Amino acid sequence: MADEAQAPAAEGAPAEGGEAGAPPAEPSEPVKHTYTLFYFNVKALAEPLRYLFAYGGIEYEDVRVTRDEWPALKPTMPMGQMPVLEVDGKRVHQSISMARFLAKVVGLGGTTPWEDLQIDIVVDTINDFRLSSEQ
Repeated sequence: MADEAQAPAAEGAPAEGGEAGAPPAEPSEPVKHTYTLFYFNVKALAEPLRYLFAYGGIEYEDVRVTRDEWPALKPTMPMGQMPVLEVDGKRVHQSISMARFLAKVVGLGGTTPWEDLQIDIVVDTINDFRLSSEQ
């Protein structure tokens, strides 16, 4: 499953086909990425990621892992946990980090460090509420 969103390049990273600090090359066709989300068949930690895929109109494979499948799959997952996001064959974990990444991919990231901070405050406050409700 592919989309036309491009993962943000690191600041100071060479532009595609160029050197660091050089103006970007002429626009070409958008890079298409494949996304696979691995999680149990529940909403919980993966639901914000699913919402971000839907918001951005990004196609992805939603792999719902059963309790019976999990013991065999666990050793193949980063840190032996889920949810896991696979982007172009590379797997990452940590649901909030993945949500921040996808938010930037779909255009919901800040445009300045101050905006990034404000977004992080909202995300972390919501997570604090979620964690306190589990106690």
